[in-house]
Amino acid sequence: HTPLPLTIVTVQMAFTVLTLLPNRSALTYGSARDVTRWAVTVPLLFVAMLASSMLALQYATLGTIVVCRNVAPIATMLIERCFRVPFAA
Repeated sequence: HTPLPLTIVTVQMAFTVLTLLPNRSALTYGSARDVTRWAVTVPLLFVAMLASSMLALQYATLGTIVVCRNVAPIATMLIERCFRVPFAA
């Protein structure tokens, strides 16, 4: 038995794939290494984000989720300020 929020995410992802497949010749790609690196990370993280957001809506109100998402950058800023790790370019 699959929870309804995960079913919605599955339908969204299937629709995207079915929409892009007929037009795949119009899509451009970089090197095979770039495509592989992207394909291994981005879709999995995107699915995880969608699924966790849908499951969060099952247990919390929309107002709570909006407040937490808007407060998250403040917490991130405080953590970054404590560690002050510079990014190497």
